[in-house]
Amino acid sequence: ALPISEEKRRREEEEAEEKRRQEEAEENRRLQEAEERRAVEEKKRQEAAEQRRKQEEEREKANRERLEKEEKAKKEEQARRARAAEVLRKSAQEMSTTSSRPDDLYAVPVKPKSLDATPKPQAASEPTTQTVAGYSGLTGSIVNVLIPKTKPKLGMGVDGGENTKQKAVRIRLITAGGCASVVAPPLKLGQQILSIDNQSLRGKTHKQAVGAIKESFDSRRTEMTVTVHEDEEVERVAAAKGK
Repeated sequence: ALPISEEKRRREEEEAEEKRRQEEAEENRRLQEAEERRAVEEKKRQEAAEQRRKQEEEREKANRERLEKEEKAKKEEQARRARAAEVLRKSAQEMSTTSSRPDDLYAVPVKPKSLDATPKPQAASEPTTQTVAGYSGLTGSIVNVLIPKTKPKLGMGVDGGENTKQKAVRIRLITAGGCASVVAPPLKLGQQILSIDNQSLRGKTHKQAVGAIKESFDSRRTEMTVTVHEDEEVERVAAAKGK
């Protein structure tokens, strides 16, 4: 048998060893828990990073789509402006050919008619003699002339008006190829225009008379009616032209 002191020392060593093993086991448990926590945190970081990556991709995709839409809209706007410029250019060409003389101040500018609703030619009215409201003491014939809008320009120039020396509004230009050149009965140089679509030109300034003619031709109606008075001025113009 071991002495008491030796037995006591041995028990103390065993207890110390047991305590050390327990402490070591506790340390291992703490290390394992810490490792597990790090693994969980790492997983969360990876998931957050993946989420940020997806969000960034979605933002980049949205930006690309927005830029593509803006580029498409820009191209469409450029194409629209180009078409509008082409229409204005053609309109300007049509207007520039309304008068046969560059210095003609009385040519009536007109704009091209829409190509998708070209009216069919209609028969012109027969000459009729009548009394026009607002006019009295007229000698000669008064005729209603129906002008179908079958061409892109009217091709008629006028002079005169209430604000000019010549009060009467008269035809001074008929351009070949315009609607006014292919009517029956024919319009003649020197004829006084009494009314446009039953709208009297009496008392109208030159600008107002030109505006009334242009407004009638530019309207959606497929024809316009010009009431003219033929007097000695027509003969005088014809005689002067024949010289």
